[in-house]
Amino acid sequence: MEHAEYRCPPPFYHNSRELKVLKRLKTELERQGLPPEELEKLMAVFRDEETAIIQSHIAQHRVELYQTFPGLTFFAPDHAEQSKGVTFTARREHAERIRRSSLLTGERQRFKRLRRLMREALKSLPSGLGSAEAKRRSTELQEMALFKTYGVQYGWDLDFQTFQRLTRKAIERTQGYVQQLLDYLPINHSRQLIFAAGVRNARDFPTLIALAAKSSGAGIISLRTAQEARVIAELALLELEHLIGAYNPDKVDAIRQELISVFEDQVFDPGQSRRLVVVAELDPANDYRVRRDGQGRPLLKVHDESQSEAHQTATSTRMVLPLDVRVIRYNGRSALVYFEERHKEMIFAKLLRKLYREPEHITDHSGLTCVVFDDESSEVLADKLRRTVVVNPGQVWAQMSNAARAGAIDSNNPHSAVDRRGEKYIFRWGGINHELQILDIASYVD
Repeated sequence: MEHAEYRCPPPFYHNSRELKVLKRLKTELERQGLPPEELEKLMAVFRDEETAIIQSHIAQHRVELYQTFPGLTFFAPDHAEQSKGVTFTARREHAERIRRSSLLTGERQRFKRLRRLMREALKSLPSGLGSAEAKRRSTELQEMALFKTYGVQYGWDLDFQTFQRLTRKAIERTQGYVQQLLDYLPINHSRQLIFAAGVRNARDFPTLIALAAKSSGAGIISLRTAQEARVIAELALLELEHLIGAYNPDKVDAIRQELISVFEDQVFDPGQSRRLVVVAELDPANDYRVRRDGQGRPLLKVHDESQSEAHQTATSTRMVLPLDVRVIRYNGRSALVYFEERHKEMIFAKLLRKLYREPEHITDHSGLTCVVFDDESSEVLADKLRRTVVVNPGQVWAQMSNAARAGAIDSNNPHSAVDRRGEKYIFRWGGINHELQILDIASYVD
């Protein structure tokens, strides 16, 4: 949802516990027969308190809304509507109809249903168990309830033990990814952003659901525990969808390794490889990218390992980079190519950034990079790939290139570097999509 409007205040808080208590106190005061002046002063205090309670509920509701729909715009009731004959009661009834049918209200109800489901599952817990066995059995009963209720949604063909293993693996992977993200931050900030110990130690969905519904204490850590548990649970659910889908990591890794074998045996000459050493002068004024001369040519040399020029000392402005390169031979021509492969991690982060839900929409679960050292090598590589890997019509699509234009390779990706020269393709092999990037050596060093 890019943008939406939400008319507030919502009516749900009029039956809140605080306002009910306030209403009873007002009724008691009115019964005591106080002088009118004194009663009016007390009523004014109660009205101010009522306004403060309502505003507090509105602020809390906004926070909950922004967690799911950050694009919402809040605005107060339009008093101009009153002059058009629209009464407050009519507006309130309209808001109530919207609330009853809203996605957010439904999501809150679904979460409450999930909590009831967990409580119902615990009623089957046998009595007389030891503490450790009772904890194990209660978790298992709740996981079985989740397995059954989510089975229709995902339509999965797996047994309960596999479900247990995959859900716990999804949570473990998510916990590790969150820690990786924190490692990018300075230590003084990452320490403040570390999740509460109870959330970090959670290993199953029933524990996360219980923490997300928990409300205890007024300390900084205890107040954020529920939200942190919800974050891990929702991200872990995305990771679970990744694990049970067509692009689960084990399957992708197996297919990619088969594809690499094809590159090793058919694209590259299996009996030929060399070690080259790249010596590049770096420009501190340009984020330590390769320095360029007056004609825009990169100040970069490629040497064979046996040459004396290859044995230079790296400095803050000079990169000395050894690379084991492969050899391609085709139609009497040869080319040197440095080859890298990678797999995509933190799928949930990319799903959130791209506003996708299905991992199948991500094109680079499996990624390959070929680094060439001259234009002719790029042509030889392309010809050899057409004869070995991508041989069928319709097998390759989504070609993107900035080799002859300004801007990023992927102009639709705001995170793509504008000065990274190269080409990118998506191709199908082994039943899944792979992304192939072809870069020149200067762009690779950058």
